[in-house]
Amino acid sequence: MPRFVALSLVPAVVLSLAACSGGDHQSGGTTPAPTTGPTNTDPAFVVQTGTIIDFDSNKAVAGATVTAGDQSATTDAKGAYTLKVRKGMPFDMIVSAPNYVKLLEQGTVLDANYDRGKTPIVPLDLGTLLHDTLQGYDPSLAVLSVQVVATGGCASEAHTKIKFSPEGSAKIKYFLNKFPSNTVEEVQPGELPSAVIYNLPPGMPVTVTLENESCKQAPFPFTQNGITYEANVKTEAGDVTAFQRLFLQ
Repeated sequence: MPRFVALSLVPAVVLSLAACSGGDHQSGGTTPAPTTGPTNTDPAFVVQTGTIIDFDSNKAVAGATVTAGDQSATTDAKGAYTLKVRKGMPFDMIVSAPNYVKLLEQGTVLDANYDRGKTPIVPLDLGTLLHDTLQGYDPSLAVLSVQVVATGGCASEAHTKIKFSPEGSAKIKYFLNKFPSNTVEEVQPGELPSAVIYNLPPGMPVTVTLENESCKQAPFPFTQNGITYEANVKTEAGDVTAFQRLFLQ
């Protein structure tokens, strides 16, 4: 895509690594075990597959390391990976690659083979725009992007207010037109992410809650499309983004 278009979208992507499919930044679902890569013969494990791509170019990222629990895999020339994860056991997915922003996913659980789809990661040179898009951004502290997802009888995530603790010096910005807004004070429908919380103490547990007059926050663990999401998400300082989904019902 033209460079000026890519730069205009970067703030949203650096913070969320989202906007690739539907209500999640990854497209996927339960699928049969892959026919290539390691063969799983251990009933204590299931197979997770997926592809890591460069957000700016949409090209495959070869040589990226994908870690899930105590298992890890390296992407091939097509950005694809295959790894085993422990069936029914929570794990944190981490994606890292030279010259890219590190991605920390919230805890998840798989009970069957699963195709996680495409996961984009952001080049480090674009990540420097964080300093210009978030007022008072401190790179020595942590960033958590939050995606609010409406499910079941909840028609929309609109008008949701996001609360978090601990607050301290942390700040929140809601997104509008794929950009952190200085005026919007609630979740806007269709935005990915819904909001970004920044200047969080690295490594400290964060509790995020939703307030919506029409819908209730779904408790964790929450299962959607073959994958179960846990409440926990780890944060780190530096060129790292954490990502958490929260659900309304």
